Amino acid sequence: MSMRKKPDTRAFLAPKDPSAFLDGVSAEQPEKKPSSAASTRSSGQPKLTKIFNLTPELVQALKREAFERSVQEGRRVTETELVDTALRQYLNI
Repeated sequence: MSMRKKPDTRAFLAPKDPSAFLDGVSAEQPEKKPSSAASTRSSGQPKLTKIFNLTPELVQALKREAFERSVQEGRRVTETELVDTALRQYLNI
């Protein structure tokens, strides 16, 4: 019984160097800067996840306020940002 030959895998080799592609992409796209509001609030501290149960009335009001502020300010205002601001004011932080 004879052994089979190893398959020819040269057809599966990548024609180009993938790292060259990645280097080219990073040079073409400018680096995004975080918004000033987000960078001043976070101040380098990591965010932690908290889960709260809210009444449907509060949830709806929070969604509505986030939408209205997003339209007024011309940027995305998140519900998390609103809750963070409200808690900071309430707790005098």
